[in-house]
Amino acid sequence: MPTIRAEHTLLEQLQQSPAALQEARVLGIDMGIKEPICLSTGKALHFTPEELKAIQRKAARRLRYQKKLSRQQRQNQERGKNYQKVKAKLADKHAQIANIRKNMAHRASKILAETATEVIVCEKLAIRNMTKRPKAKQDPKTQQWLRNGASAKAALNKSILEVGWGRLQNYLDYKLRERDKLLVKISPKHSSQECFACGHIASENRKTQAVFHCLQCHHCDNADINAAKVLKKRFITSLNAGKFVLPTKTVKKIAVRKQKAARMAVSVCGADLRPVSIGSGNEAETFKNDLRSLPL
Repeated sequence: MPTIRAEHTLLEQLQQSPAALQEARVLGIDMGIKEPICLSTGKALHFTPEELKAIQRKAARRLRYQKKLSRQQRQNQERGKNYQKVKAKLADKHAQIANIRKNMAHRASKILAETATEVIVCEKLAIRNMTKRPKAKQDPKTQQWLRNGASAKAALNKSILEVGWGRLQNYLDYKLRERDKLLVKISPKHSSQECFACGHIASENRKTQAVFHCLQCHHCDNADINAAKVLKKRFITSLNAGKFVLPTKTVKKIAVRKQKAARMAVSVCGADLRPVSIGSGNEAETFKNDLRSLPL
């Protein structure tokens, strides 16, 4: 097992390294829908052909079970053994597809963690906000509901969640720390519109989903690979300028479920005690005093 350095120590040593070593030790990645992972080296990681075929086959079977289940519900059939069998098969297909996607995330994160780089830079994505349902729009004059693109947004949300950006970042985070490496997240603002070569930012630079062509310096590249290079460049620039700051990690507190605590019967020295909800401070103090008063 390698000696795991503190995160700030790793960044300080990287900051003191020559520019050539910084370029070799930092890797930028861009996550998308068409290409799940694109690297600043020009390579890409995606599902294998076998995984894609398995997902398509199981998705077709899942749709078949969904239609069959819906048909049984419309016919108001009794939910007997056949209904439960179809429901169980549908759940199995959902789980099998999820396992294939998890396997891809594990495989890709391991490949990235075992590279020669020390720091991997990715986008800081607010996935929960990105996959929110669009708000309903109403005409103030006619009071009629207007089109808000909910169907198209639902398809986009499904594609984002199926790729599993958050899962991949979580897997990559702990695998890098086990190998004395680090995952950093920076703002992705305009990273898909910024030219890596000259830094020119314009929406017109992104000709298509896959092609990036700078209008100022005429630099051409794959759009996702250019974005990965931009993220890497931004991190190195902010690190050398002393502006990069690691985010403070919040400690999650485990709260006692109020309803469960109210129903729970605690037996101490033969005495049955059924505590009330201990959400407030006074109730918690009363609960502690009752425990102290029990005979030992």
